[in-house]
Amino acid sequence: MRHHNNQLAQSHLKNHLTETPPLAGDEDAEAAAPAAAPAAGGPSKYVPPSMRNRGPGESMSRPGGSRDDLPTLRVTNISEDTQENDLRELFGSFGRVARVYVGRDRDTGVGKGFAFVSFEDREVARRAMEKTNGRGYDSLILNVQWSRK
Repeated sequence: MRHHNNQLAQSHLKNHLTETPPLAGDEDAEAAAPAAAPAAGGPSKYVPPSMRNRGPGESMSRPGGSRDDLPTLRVTNISEDTQENDLRELFGSFGRVARVYVGRDRDTGVGKGFAFVSFEDREVARRAMEKTNGRGYDSLILNVQWSRK
């Protein structure tokens, strides 16, 4: 008998979950309305942080502009074992490095043979590009050029 009652309860639950919401004229509509109503202040829509209007002192970008404004070099023909710190050390000898990104396979984490190195100063980036392009590093010849945005 317990097995039969359990089946009835599951059947009732399944029917309840697949029922359509009550119509506007239905007396159960008032009970369902608060859950379906938008939050006070009208309907809301997600706005990414970069698109939000911000007041003074609320900027998320760096003082000199966004990271897209940084002079960035694309470094190719690096070994798959190259780490961010390796490149930070190599390019840091020319001046302040703001950011290093090494392209990696999402599944294995193995390097894909390219990286982006961003500098705070364009002149430092230019000098680093001139000095490292065509030079040997980790048994490979580096290809260093300006990154396209």
